[in-house]
Amino acid sequence: MKTKHFLARGLAWMMILALAIPPGVIAQQAQANAVFKPEELEQILAPIALYPDSLLSQVLMASTYPLEVVEAARWSQACPAPGSSRHSSAPRGARNEGSPAPCRG
Repeated sequence: MKTKHFLARGLAWMMILALAIPPGVIAQQAQANAVFKPEELEQILAPIALYPDSLLSQVLMASTYPLEVVEAARWSQACPAPGSSRHSSAPRGARNEGSPAPCRG
């Protein structure tokens, strides 16, 4: 009886620990030891060098705000015509308000 209780408690703690460790931590540790050769780095990074610096800076800044990027994409899909009166309001990040702007028209 004690053994069964002990095993059940041990299994519960193992499950708690397994859920507490983010899955990316194990993968990051495996990739931390990966060293790329200069040729491999050049092959990976060469296409990025073709983009203008202003575009890369916008993409890198946007990557730090993924939720706002999604909100802006949804807003731009709701207001697709830039020349129309439906496109007269800005997304939440540009207006500094609590919710995305509705399309006016």
